Amino acid sequence: MKREDESARKLFQQLREEDARSAPSFTHDWNVALSRRDKPRRRWAAWRLAAGAAALILLGAGSWMFFRQATKPQAAMESVRPDPSAHAATPPAILISQWRSPTESLLRTPGEQLFKRVPRLDESLLNIKVTIPDQETKLEEI
Repeated sequence: MKREDESARKLFQQLREEDARSAPSFTHDWNVALSRRDKPRRRWAAWRLAAGAAALILLGAGSWMFFRQATKPQAAMESVRPDPSAHAATPPAILISQWRSPTESLLRTPGEQLFKRVPRLDESLLNIKVTIPDQETKLEEI
């Protein structure tokens, strides 16, 4: 076992020596990093300025189009509306009161009439006919 340990140590030592010969020195890499740090980054600053200007132009154009659309004259909007003579016979208040939501049927549940009014103790919503025999007839049968 000692022979294997010794051979493994020799192999690791050879690898270390080979890495030391092929690896660049730390001082060289450190000097290169320091020289790059001192250079101004004008190229990136120009791109940032251009991107900011483009964003401002797009924001301005979008807001201009939005406000232009919102402040169109009323005459231009009337050309888009449907013909008012189609419903001239019925007043608009009646038309609005008759409107129903397309999903109204989904809101209806079985037994909803139970929740539409306060229940009373002397009446039932279920129509069940109950016949109670008189006490006298019951005694006569016995």
